[in-house]
Amino acid sequence: MLESGTHSLDGVKAESGTVEIDDSFQSVSFQQDFSARPVVFSQAQSRRGLDAVVTRNADVSRTGMRVLLKEQDSYGAHMEEVVGYLAVEEGFGTLGGSAFEAGRTPVAVTEDWYEISFDGSYSDPSFVTDIQSYTGYDTAEIRYRNLTGSSVEVKIEEERSLDDEVAHRAESVGYLVFDGA
Repeated sequence: MLESGTHSLDGVKAESGTVEIDDSFQSVSFQQDFSARPVVFSQAQSRRGLDAVVTRNADVSRTGMRVLLKEQDSYGAHMEEVVGYLAVEEGFGTLGGSAFEAGRTPVAVTEDWYEISFDGSYSDPSFVTDIQSYTGYDTAEIRYRNLTGSSVEVKIEEERSLDDEVAHRAESVGYLVFDGA
């Protein structure tokens, strides 16, 4: 959707890029200095290891973040992969003719459903989300349900390869909601 580099989406600063990382935190420095801490999204874009991975973000600031790969807990370490990231200022803009909103929850999302109310209203919403913090170390991802034009419910879901316990410490969740596909 966006080429690597810095962008302005109707005045909302954005940046996309790639970094090669493994299962240890790597620092990523943004090419631009955001006026406030952006919302970040990251995802593995290669398949060098045989096992599935998720990315986890931490220490997001105006100038950068840290990111690592996590396999299911029973597997442990993972080799280096290419990870793509997108950092977007909180706010409203348009991309490809579609209105969007970028936002972040407080550090309050756990394994229980948490409702996010959008500031805007969307007739045909598409939703993207990522964890913004690293308060719980277990391999986890975000689930969502009940997406409407004005809200969505999210929760943190841990994988259970080492134990059946799924309680997760409160995290901050970032999101992008787009009008249209």
